[in-house]
Amino acid sequence: MVDDGSPDNVSEVAARYAKVGCARQKNQGRSAARNAGYRASSGEYLVFLGDRLSPNAIERICAAFRRIPVLEANFYE
Repeated sequence: MVDDGSPDNVSEVAARYAKVGCARQKNQGRSAARNAGYRASSGEYLVFLGDRLSPNAIERICAAFRRIPVLEANFYE
């Protein structure tokens, strides 16, 4: 997870409940945050989350990657 200069404690909440690592930086915008996330990633998959995701979006994205390796998938409502 990348905290791109949020004014609240979102990174602490995410770390506590989701048990994810968090890269913190001053606000530099979406592209810089995605680049920081890419550099910090170490898993098999990398997902950039938007403002809203449809229910079960992560499961659907992982299933799609298992079937066909794609570069981008949008699962918005």
